[in-house]
Amino acid sequence: MYRTSPNSLWKAGLVLVLLIGAALVPLGQSQEEPVLRIAFDAADLKTLDPHFAAATMDRAVVDMVFNGLVRYKPGDIRIFEPDLAESWEVSPDGKVWTFHLRKGVMCHPWNGNPAYELTSEDVVYSLRKAADPARSAYAGEYEGMTFAAVDKYTVKITLKEAISRSLLFP
Repeated sequence: MYRTSPNSLWKAGLVLVLLIGAALVPLGQSQEEPVLRIAFDAADLKTLDPHFAAATMDRAVVDMVFNGLVRYKPGDIRIFEPDLAESWEVSPDGKVWTFHLRKGVMCHPWNGNPAYELTSEDVVYSLRKAADPARSAYAGEYEGMTFAAVDKYTVKITLKEAISRSLLFP
């Protein structure tokens, strides 16, 4: 015959209460925004220079690190929205694109240099580097373009030939 002592019943009840309590703890926690974590094998990266990043892995990382004047709206690649530029206009002939930069955008400190505010001169430097075949794998995409800093926060890009806005903004 098998007998249970009151002490063993008490212990079993305590274990049962603890298990049920532990199972219910996640139900009482506040719901946080979902977080997407992406892992990359750093050994596969060849460069983080956006002007030379041509491999798929390099491009994926560079696109997450660097900003452009505009970007695709998250969730809808048919729509462009401001990124470093807060607004832009296109001339009636489609050859002059003028971008007005957001004020207060800070560039990270690097190589002993302090953080500083992004200006049109920085954007023009980057665009000219992108257009230089000796310094960029994408120079051909910038052929026939000139770049100018109109003022501290305005960049003007002039195209040799107009492109259809419908190609960029469906």
